[in-house]
Amino acid sequence: MTEPMLRARGLARTFGGLRAVDDLDLDLAHAEIHALIGPNGAGKSTLIGLLCGTITPDRGRVVLDGRDITRLSPAERAARGLARSFQVPRLAAPLSVRRNVMLPVAAARGSCFRFWRACRSDRVLQDETMRILARVGLERRADIAVGTLSHGERRLVEIACALALRPRVLLLDEPLAGLDPASGAGLAALLATLTEEVPILLVEHDMDAVFRLADRVTVLVRGRRIAQGPPAVIRADPAVREAYLGDEAPC
Repeated sequence: MTEPMLRARGLARTFGGLRAVDDLDLDLAHAEIHALIGPNGAGKSTLIGLLCGTITPDRGRVVLDGRDITRLSPAERAARGLARSFQVPRLAAPLSVRRNVMLPVAAARGSCFRFWRACRSDRVLQDETMRILARVGLERRADIAVGTLSHGERRLVEIACALALRPRVLLLDEPLAGLDPASGAGLAALLATLTEEVPILLVEHDMDAVFRLADRVTVLVRGRRIAQGPPAVIRADPAVREAYLGDEAPC
């Protein structure tokens, strides 16, 4: 049996009297989109923080591609291949799309991203940056300032920056939030192809997208996993319907 790319075992975190994550197990397999859903306050953001290292667990382990990373810092986890995008994009708005993506490309190569002129003359770095922009459909927007882009295009830049780090695992925190239908459909189509390169743990409230994209779905309620399985199983689960989906579950 193939080792999961990302594995959490017995993860727990309490804030005061609140058990935000309660002895949770989670796997992310190769070439998989694993969606994490649940009502507000279910513990999804805390779990992502525990996986990325921005939150320290009370107990439990996080293993990336067979290596225990529980005690590593967020930067060390990123260097090992754990890339995260945020619900609110964190981009350098005054800089062009090209420059925003070039910085993580240079960092991944160990290049001289501190010395911008040298990086601009690096043809290999430039070519890699443009390859990634083409991958997300932004090659024609390379020299546009990020601050002038639409919300959907900024999401694509953020995905490009994550891909530039050559991740082994990609954690996406509500990438479709706030997108219009056309932009959301375009980004969902891109995500469906990314598992050719990297498995994705997806936190998302758009249930239509979740059930269309995910290979597996985990449902959290009050920090505990109440269900896990293929979308069809989750959609039909009475406990999931009662706790989260209600009568609005996609058919």
